[in-house]
Amino acid sequence: MPKIWFRYPLLYFLFTAAAGAVLRGMAFLPAWQSRYESLLHAHSHLALLGWGYTALILLLVYRFLSPEDRNSRFFRVNWLLTQLTIVSMFIAFILQSYGFYSILFSTVHIMLSYSLTIWMWRKFQKTEYQQTSIRFAKASLFFMVLSSVGPWCLAVLSAKHLTDSPWYQGSLYFYLHCQYNGWFTLGLFSLLYSLLEQTKIALPRKLAGFHYWVYTLSLLPSFLLSLLWMKLSPVWNGIAIISGLLQLASVSAFFILWLRNRTLSHLIFTGWSRIFLNLSLTALAIKMLLELGSAIPALEPLIFSTRSVVIGYLHLVLLGFVSCMILALAMQMQWISVARKWRIFGSILFIVGFISNEFVLFLDGLMNWTRSTNFPFSSEILLASSMLLLFGIVSFGLNGFKKNK
Repeated sequence: MPKIWFRYPLLYFLFTAAAGAVLRGMAFLPAWQSRYESLLHAHSHLALLGWGYTALILLLVYRFLSPEDRNSRFFRVNWLLTQLTIVSMFIAFILQSYGFYSILFSTVHIMLSYSLTIWMWRKFQKTEYQQTSIRFAKASLFFMVLSSVGPWCLAVLSAKHLTDSPWYQGSLYFYLHCQYNGWFTLGLFSLLYSLLEQTKIALPRKLAGFHYWVYTLSLLPSFLLSLLWMKLSPVWNGIAIISGLLQLASVSAFFILWLRNRTLSHLIFTGWSRIFLNLSLTALAIKMLLELGSAIPALEPLIFSTRSVVIGYLHLVLLGFVSCMILALAMQMQWISVARKWRIFGSILFIVGFISNEFVLFLDGLMNWTRSTNFPFSSEILLASSMLLLFGIVSFGLNGFKKNK
């Protein structure tokens, strides 16, 4: 598996950002509004199944599998077919939104992920890494497969003309919950633990065990936090709150473990990789607090019914936590170099674009909720933020590779 393969997910990241900038620009181009929904679906699917999926798969394969397995025929064929599927799916969503071909390629992507999960699960049995990182890696693959229950349910509900049913929205939330909180979060935790384990320093086993067991066992019940808008009974509300508290406690255990080994982590992550790591962990902490805050009845209209807050949360997780962590790991592994001044400038543009995007989205939602007014010039600032993100990815992404020697 050549390291140059990381250019594929970065290219998807670039096109995701470009599509996001065009979506923001449509606010000023009424003639383009008819293509908004189809481009939005293309943008979201490329972000999850293109950038996020392929980048995390490469990191997991590189960290946990042997050189022979990385260069095996199965992985190369699966990888090639996945890339063809992602490109075809992106084009299909742009042309027809949800239609025969976009659904077909999405289904093929799911089937390819199933076969890859079975193959990776078997190869994990031969790895030399310690048990904590492998446990998280296996759990991440499990929830990645489990997340596909959501799309299958959406297909059934669509066939029965129940797209207006609350269960349709619930199926979508189930998919996003298992993707964000399961597949991506657990996968990134496994990579962080593997980096600590390779130093041969004994980790606090009780903290690591508490983090794994409490997080994974409370992951499915915490899905109820995404369904509070359905006016659940007090019993289900109670389960949602307890599971949210358990999730927060488990992540807090990870932060304690990480801070105890901060001297070691500072040796692993240096320079810009440490900056992106800290930004990612900050986004993770905010994400956990927001999820627990969704259980407060007074905040329910703000969190579930305010579009800018929902979009801000999704970007906080995928762009702030997941993407920044992937970039930090890629820099740490020297897959991306931020050595030159213009690449440093690109990194600054990316961070400024992300922070300004989140600030405007959440503040606009808060103002709309409390004062029934919008943040001044929000559309212009969000467009500018999208352009900063795009320029940042171009500068430190596509041209920021270190050549393989």
